[in-house]
This record gives sequence, structure tokens and C-alpha cells, in this order.
Amino acid sequence: MRNGHLQSVWSTLFRKVALAAPQEEIIATPDDDFLRLDWYRQGSSRLAILSHGLEGHSRRPYMVGLARALLRDGWDVLTWNFRSCGGV
Repeated sequence: MRNGHLQSVWSTLFRKVALAAPQEEIIATPDDDFLRLDWYRQGSSRLAILSHGLEGHSRRPYMVGLARALLRDGWDVLTWNFRSCGGV
């Protein structure tokens, strides 16, 4: 695609990525906020940690798609949400 705007919107509107639900972990912070971690584990000795873009969250199609590709290559994957992001 040559149109940068279309590239940005395409995955949000049309890309669907199938992957089993992650194991969710919530970490409370001292200031009454929290961090949500999504673990995709398969017993690997390698771990990839993925951070989403601005205003994104750990279960956006681009995050899940990258997690799926890494899992296929034998990695365990951790996706996580920045503070105040990812109310999913």
C-alpha cells in the first residue's frame, strides 16, 4: 500500500489475528494504578517482551500478530500495557 494513512488504519479495521487467549497477570502499583501483563508461554528459554505504540494496547492486531510469529519461532512472549492503557 502506498498510502500511509491507509496502512495505519488497515490493521485496525480489517486484520484479524487468531491466537489463544494469553495468561493475564495484574500487578498493582503503590499509587493505586496497575500494570497488565499478557503471557504467551510454551516453555521456551527465550522471552520476547513487546510494548505497544501510543494509545495502543497489548491485544491490538499488530501485537497479537507479532506474538504469534514469535511463538511459531519458538519464543515465549510477554505483551504488556503501559499505565492507563489497555482497558480490554
